[in-house]
Amino acid sequence: MLNNCILLDTSVWIDYLRKRESKHKDKVDHLIGTGQVATCGMVYLELMRGISVPAEHVAQILAELPDLPMGRPVYLLAGEISGRLQRKGIQVTIPDVLIAATAIEAGVKLFTYDKDFENIPGLKLY
Repeated sequence: MLNNCILLDTSVWIDYLRKRESKHKDKVDHLIGTGQVATCGMVYLELMRGISVPAEHVAQILAELPDLPMGRPVYLLAGEISGRLQRKGIQVTIPDVLIAATAIEAGVKLFTYDKDFENIPGLKLY
């Protein structure tokens, strides 16, 4: 069931994939091993675009994970969140807003190192 899953943000994946001893390697290994990790298209895009780990390795890991949908409800929610934050003078990148909206729509928590996500209403952090 997807709402038992945790969406790992790009910041967690980069730390996990690049470092032999990442901050939360054991925790991420456990979450993956127990089938609790999900991904989404924006995380996949950010990882494939910017990480120095071979793309095949990243693709192999992510292919095993549930892929949270990023359809119209996610885009509408992302636009609403982004507009609300912008009116308050809070800047959050479009990719981060899309990742947050994906987690909110799917009813899952987000595991991230990025403090910007703390500003997003309705988002549950792991």
